[in-house]
Amino acid sequence: MMRKIILFGTGKYGLEALDYFGSDNVAFFADNNVNIQGSFIRDIEVIAPSRLNGYADNAIIVLAAGYSICTQMEYQLKSMGIEKYVVYRYLREHLASEGNKMSKDFIDEFQTDAGIYRLMYLYADNLHKCSEERIEFFMRTADVRGVKPAHGILRNRQLQLLQATLKVRKLADYIGINMMLCGGNLVGAVRNGGFVPWDDDVDVMLIRKDYNKLIEYCRDNNMLYIADDKVNNQDGIYKKTINKMHSSNSELIFSLNGDFLAAYIKYEKSIYIVDIFPLDYYQNNCTYSDLKEYAEECRKFCQSENMSVESRLEYNKKINKNKKYVSDIPTEKIGYGIEVFFAVNACNGFCRSESVFPLSTISFEEYDFSAPGNPVDFLKMDYGNIYQWPSDAGQTAHGTGRHYIQYRHFDNPVYISDVFSAKQVSNNAGPVIIEKYKMQDVEEYFRVIEELEEKEITYYVYT
Repeated sequence: MMRKIILFGTGKYGLEALDYFGSDNVAFFADNNVNIQGSFIRDIEVIAPSRLNGYADNAIIVLAAGYSICTQMEYQLKSMGIEKYVVYRYLREHLASEGNKMSKDFIDEFQTDAGIYRLMYLYADNLHKCSEERIEFFMRTADVRGVKPAHGILRNRQLQLLQATLKVRKLADYIGINMMLCGGNLVGAVRNGGFVPWDDDVDVMLIRKDYNKLIEYCRDNNMLYIADDKVNNQDGIYKKTINKMHSSNSELIFSLNGDFLAAYIKYEKSIYIVDIFPLDYYQNNCTYSDLKEYAEECRKFCQSENMSVESRLEYNKKINKNKKYVSDIPTEKIGYGIEVFFAVNACNGFCRSESVFPLSTISFEEYDFSAPGNPVDFLKMDYGNIYQWPSDAGQTAHGTGRHYIQYRHFDNPVYISDVFSAKQVSNNAGPVIIEKYKMQDVEEYFRVIEELEEKEITYYVYT
């Protein structure tokens, strides 16, 4: 039986690919947008990417999107164990280069795995492949503990972010709550004595009672802001929180975004954000697979309802009262709060409570911070072995550095690093890439975006 095509992507290139291959040759669309999963586009069903595993051996998966999005799709497929796929735009280029070859030739030629792998090899970026091989060699032979600190713009930003974080820590000490390092910052403290060299944010955590105590203190002292917006519009929440800081002339304000608490801190001429996560005790008979399944159900429900922040916070109260999972009293199991869906999903399991309490003190950039009693054991919940090189080594999470891989396919890109340069961009410019890592603060980033959107210019962000 002839293999049919599954088009991953329902946008401009997905529809173009459907016309190119013909609907008779396309079995499904796949798309990450849960709002259209289960619907039909031109009589073709849209399925969730999670279903692709069931078809990977008997279909041809074609990534039908812009190059930068395709890169993200590739990572997604590889995380699912799917190695065979082709990129629609590369395919078109390949067939065009071979004269009169059309979509039928592709469908005939790539009925076998060998044929698909051949095409993947043809469009491989040899220079990029060489770079990846060098990086892999370096990671095999070098010790991650010996990496030098960041330098330049990124290092300056790390040090400024540290000072902003100390302002939050000072308030926590005043209230009488223990603000613990977590995430990449705890990894950096254990492994490097400070920031991971490519890190550009700060994550901290509080046990639930301290988390609630901080929220109540902020509410009572007019330091808590809840944006009138939808949870899925995080950029809108950022903008409104920053506007609130300006209108109230606040140096420090806390914003509940639906998932967790974020501290916005003015330091010098910039605004920095520190994410604050709750820690919960969980019932001893609760399994982590059950918790992940429940959290995923809750996430899908919230997304389908397109909740406002206020509605989501009310929903969080409800799921936090589910005693099948959460415990009000200390137990043997501890983990991130159940409402932090992405964290629950990303973790490997619970942590033992005895690995968290009693707390310890750890040095981070020559300052003492609270930390879990056994930080290495706690980090197994998040990262596994922290002494192995991570897959995202060298890539910043929030744009304060370059993610070369995403943009290697662009020809003659236009780089934007400030509002002035954004004003100079014409509507017929080549690919526009925002160099977020060069900007002074979050405000400038949004001003650049607004400038480009007013001119209806498509842009990409280094991330």
